[in-house]
Amino acid sequence: MKKYILFLTGLLFLASACNDDDVKGVIEPVTEVECSPFVGSVQMKWKNPASEDWYYTLISYKDADGRTVNKKVSRFSGSPDHTTTAFVGGFTDTNEYEFTLTTHGYSGASSVPVVVKGTPDDRSGAAAYVMESVQFEPKEAGARLSWVNETEIGVTLHVSYTNGLGMYMEEEVDATFTGDYAITDLVGKTTFIVRAENVADGTMTDESTYEASPIVDPRDVILIEPNLEKSYGIKSITPIEGEDNAYRYVFDYNAAERFILSVPMEQSLRRTDMMLVFQYKSSILARTQLMFMTNTGLRFDYDWNLPATDEWTTVTLDIQTALEQTKWGNAGNTFRILIWHEKELPISEYTIDFRNMYMRPK
Repeated sequence: MKKYILFLTGLLFLASACNDDDVKGVIEPVTEVECSPFVGSVQMKWKNPASEDWYYTLISYKDADGRTVNKKVSRFSGSPDHTTTAFVGGFTDTNEYEFTLTTHGYSGASSVPVVVKGTPDDRSGAAAYVMESVQFEPKEAGARLSWVNETEIGVTLHVSYTNGLGMYMEEEVDATFTGDYAITDLVGKTTFIVRAENVADGTMTDESTYEASPIVDPRDVILIEPNLEKSYGIKSITPIEGEDNAYRYVFDYNAAERFILSVPMEQSLRRTDMMLVFQYKSSILARTQLMFMTNTGLRFDYDWNLPATDEWTTVTLDIQTALEQTKWGNAGNTFRILIWHEKELPISEYTIDFRNMYMRPK
């Protein structure tokens, strides 16, 4: 890596020989300046002045069009060893540039300028640079994807995985700036496949594989199963071949009411900050109502729509308020999912598929 280093020993000697009180309006310059090529930018490192008056360092240079560009770097960006590292970016070429660093004080004092030359690396390496920093960390019921992008060059992360509902997910994450991204609906160990792409030219990295296991106590993930004998207004309930925890319900259009009753809880919930999560397919636009039934007959109604769809669609419901208001969640409690149609239809029956219905922490 080509590196330019400037030692200002002469200036240091001059500064040490002068007293701040004698030379009004002057502050020490930065020293030991290093300028290294970086992706679409240069990385600068220097030693800060010892003066308590020092406030910020101004970096100035002329861009490819001859315009002056200024960047202020505050004293609060420095490290305990009195050094500062800063990136100067936005370059679209790999030409050599001249940078001037001037320190400024709270009092308005300024230093003699320090000049250093540097050459940025090509921007096409941004995607590979971001990929090197990608990490996955477990979080409750999910994972946290994080990355570093000091270049602030447009990069997109393409992430694919299978979530806890058995659904294959493909997500695009904007990684132009250093940050993180939350992934939810995970149950067990999950494999993530990630590629990074330069927004400007479409350059794509190779795939990298990561694994993360969400922080979930298995006692807090509860599979909801239907009580086939006590559900009502249903012509048939059939397990869907090749799918886990999936059933096809054929509802009687002319029944007085239609509802799916859950199997009674085998054990009490340990917490109330829960979600009800499932996937469905529906042949019609349906209206649904969730009713939490307790041993004392209390209930909480929760209404929502199920638009017609032939693709597995995920529904996530925050049920914490219902659990707390009804004190629902004791062993033996059940709930109903009531289903009805929005308008008159020339049919005698309709189908709705439900898959992977769970209660889990938010």
